[in-house]
Amino acid sequence: MRQKNRVPLYLETLEDRWVPATVKFTSGTLIVSNPLIGTSGPGSASITLVQTATNTFRVQDGSSTIGTYANVGNLIILGSNAKDTITVNLNGNRFTGNLTVSSGNGNDTVAVGAAAASTDTGNVTVLTGFGDDSTGIATVGSETFAGNVGVISTLGNDTVTVGSGTSVFGGDVNVTGAKVVTLGNDTVGGNVTVNSMLVATGDSITIGGAAGTGNIGKNLTINTGVGNDTVNLLGGNVSGNVAINLSEGSNSAAITGAETIAGNFSLSDGAGNATVNVTANALVQGNTTLNLGEGDNSFGVAAAANGTLLQGNLNVFAGNGNNNIFLPTSAAAAGVSGNVNINLGNGQDSTSVGSLVGGSLIYRSGNGNDSLFVGGGAGTGNYNLNAVFGNGNDTLDVSGTSGIITGFADGGGQISADVFIQMVGQTGASGTSSATLAPLFVLTNFP
Repeated sequence: MRQKNRVPLYLETLEDRWVPATVKFTSGTLIVSNPLIGTSGPGSASITLVQTATNTFRVQDGSSTIGTYANVGNLIILGSNAKDTITVNLNGNRFTGNLTVSSGNGNDTVAVGAAAASTDTGNVTVLTGFGDDSTGIATVGSETFAGNVGVISTLGNDTVTVGSGTSVFGGDVNVTGAKVVTLGNDTVGGNVTVNSMLVATGDSITIGGAAGTGNIGKNLTINTGVGNDTVNLLGGNVSGNVAINLSEGSNSAAITGAETIAGNFSLSDGAGNATVNVTANALVQGNTTLNLGEGDNSFGVAAAANGTLLQGNLNVFAGNGNNNIFLPTSAAAAGVSGNVNINLGNGQDSTSVGSLVGGSLIYRSGNGNDSLFVGGGAGTGNYNLNAVFGNGNDTLDVSGTSGIITGFADGGGQISADVFIQMVGQTGASGTSSATLAPLFVLTNFP
């Protein structure tokens, strides 16, 4: 029987159909999603929204304009898992709704703001996925964001910049999960919270600007993760408390610009070598507390910052290690108005208190060869001393002041090797004065 010829199977090639981003506009909510991949290079996508009038936005996918939408109440942008560039240009206009950007996975760039003065009266939320992302909000112009601003990063070496130095944020500013965070010399009406505890490769946090005119209306809180972290306060005003919590690592924190803190200032550090410096005049109206943890730690106020005034108590706690504490000779009306309480663990500790102290100078050291120097240069400050050393070859030097020393000092163990220096000219004296010991001053366990 003769067989019929059969047509072989094959795949039919379909025509290319490039699908632009999806836009849904319903009940005042504009949703832009699924950007076309490849318009900005291989594996890349781009979404741009330009505000043309109040609550009116032109939507672009790559270089193609999809449409213009008026009376937008809320704006939602959903990126792809490619390398997205998402731009929301308020273009000198006013937007009265909430803005939410979820960029998806990939090394994304998100920019919200405008060079011209613009206003957003709602909340701004940016969510970035896996990848090394960069987010900038109000980084180029004088803009006003009346609501809360939040940036949440997910796993990656993410960079977040908020503010240009002249912008105003009416609510809270919250940044979570970013490795590098910069808040400009701007005005924030609420709290500023930076939470990078999940970043294990070291964080870099910078708050304020060189002009030192930035304002935070409530509290400033910074939390970092494991790694070598750097926190810089470049100057400004905080109306509430400042709390910096550093995890394990060789961490560094500094006040490098004129800083005024109306509440309390606290810094805690995990195990590792911590360095805390004040290099410009600071004013803390509440208490200052440093918990430096285990390691070779350092806390110092530079001579150039001798106008620093701590109106409350200063508490410094450090664990085992070779710790170095330095307070310079203070200018008039500066120093510490309350008590200075320094409590150090075992190790070779060096402490110098040259600043004026309005209350008591309380000092405790662990075992090791420790030294405490009191007074600065030809200072005339009086000190009410409460000092107890541990076992070791310890030195107490009060030749830095020509004032009166009251209270008591206990040299601890190894009495024969301990050294007490009262006046200039004595072997080992670091100061240029001679202190006067009050009649009731008690010195024990010194030879």
